[in-house]
Amino acid sequence: MKKHLTIGLILLSICFSLLYFNGCGALLALVSAVFGDLGAFAFVPFLEEGKITESQAGKLPGMIMLYTNNPPPGYKPLPGATAKIAGVSMTTDGNGYFHITGLPVGLQNLSIEHPSYVSIEQQIPISDPNTSSVTFNNFNVTPSNLLIPIGIGGIFQFSSYATSSNGTLVKPLTSWSVIGDIGTIGEETGIFTATKAGTGFIRATSGSSSSQTPVTVVNGTGTVYGYLTYNSQPVKDATVYINGFTQYTITSIEGSYIIPGIPATTVEVIGKYQISDPNYSPPTCPSCSERTDMEASNVLYGTTIVTVPSGGQVEANIVLVNKIDAPTPGQATPFPTAGTPTLTPVFTATPSVTPTPTIPLSPPVIISIEPPTQPPGSTVIIVGNNFGASQGSSFVTFSSITADVISWSPTQIEVVMPGIYNGPIPVSVTVGGVESNIVQYFGAPHP
Repeated sequence: MKKHLTIGLILLSICFSLLYFNGCGALLALVSAVFGDLGAFAFVPFLEEGKITESQAGKLPGMIMLYTNNPPPGYKPLPGATAKIAGVSMTTDGNGYFHITGLPVGLQNLSIEHPSYVSIEQQIPISDPNTSSVTFNNFNVTPSNLLIPIGIGGIFQFSSYATSSNGTLVKPLTSWSVIGDIGTIGEETGIFTATKAGTGFIRATSGSSSSQTPVTVVNGTGTVYGYLTYNSQPVKDATVYINGFTQYTITSIEGSYIIPGIPATTVEVIGKYQISDPNYSPPTCPSCSERTDMEASNVLYGTTIVTVPSGGQVEANIVLVNKIDAPTPGQATPFPTAGTPTLTPVFTATPSVTPTPTIPLSPPVIISIEPPTQPPGSTVIIVGNNFGASQGSSFVTFSSITADVISWSPTQIEVVMPGIYNGPIPVSVTVGGVESNIVQYFGAPHP
C-alpha cells in the first residue's frame, strides 16, 4: 500500500509541474490504465465420511474460486489460503475473501494454495477500470478448455474479456449459456456446475459478439501419483498439473507427488521445474532460430499420458528434459549429467508407466477466421485451439467440402476456400475424428 501511495504522490507532483504547459489529464489516464484489481473468494467442499482424507492423499481436493460470495451447496469458505497473482500475494480472511490491487492489466495466472488442500491455478483477466467496454474486439472466454468432474470440484466460474479501442483488456457485460447436456451455468455469473458426463461448450455473448470454449465433463475421479527425475535424480519443488485441469501440486524432497480428485479419463500429466542454479548450462539447440519463449532455456519439462481409474490410483512418473528440446509427450530422454541442476539425490527413480498413444484431450475450437470475408479461391486463416501439431488425417470443411491446406499448427490453419458461395458458410475443423464448433463464414460480400 505504501508503495502504491508513494508512486501516486510522485505522479501527482509531476502532474502539477506539467499542468501549466500541457495539463495532466492524459498522464493520469495513462497511469490509471496500467493497474487493475482482483477480488474473489476461495471455497472448499464439506467432505463426508469415506471420502479422500489427508492421511490418504496428503491434501484434500475440490478447492474452487468464485468472484462473488455465494458458496454453492456443500461448500464452505477457506480462510488462511494464499492467493498469488502477478508477483503479489494475500491471505484469505474468514470468508475466504482476498482483494489484491495494483495488478498489471492483461491475462494473469492466479494460484491459491493452502496446507490442507490441493492447490489450484487458473487464468484471470485483469481489466482496465478506466476504459469503457461499450466498443471492443477480440471477444474471448477463459479458460481455453476445461476438464472437470461431476461432484467434488465440478464447479467453475468462467470469465470473458476483450480488447478496447485503445488496446487494453476490458470485461464486457456477458450472458452465458451451455451447449450440450453437460451441466448448468448462471446466465449472469458464468458459474458452471457439471451434472452429466460428456463434451460440450460454454458460450459467452455480449451484444453481437460471441465466443465459446470446450468443456469435458467426467463422471468419477481418481488419484495420480509418481516421481519426477532429471538425469536419474529426484527433482523437488517441481510443479505437476493435469492439462486442462485447475489443480496442481509441488514435488517433495524425494521428487514424489500425489494429486487426488482427478477426472477419471485419459489425461496428460505435465511436470515443470524452473532452474535457478547460476551454474546450470542449458543444452544447445542448433536447429533453433529466434524464439519468443527464451525463458524456456532454463525450464525442465516433461509429460506423459495415463488413464485414471474411477475410485483408483495410477502411477505417472516423468523424466524431465530442457523445455526447448522436449520431444513428444511421454517420450522424454534425460540430457547428459553436465547440465544437472543442484539437487539432493535421495534415490533413483525411472518411469514405470508406458504412455498410451497421444490422443486429443479436448476438442478443436475455432475462435475466428481471417479476413472476415473472402471470395472463393482465396486464402483464409483459421485461428483457434487444439488443432494438433501437424495435419495428419485432420481436415477443414466449408459447407461439407474439404479445403486444401497450406499450413497447419496447433492454433492456426491456413487454407484455400473451395466452391462458390454468396452467404453464410458453416466451417469446422476435424481433428482425430472430433469435430470443432461450427463458425458461419461469408465467402463473398453479402448481397
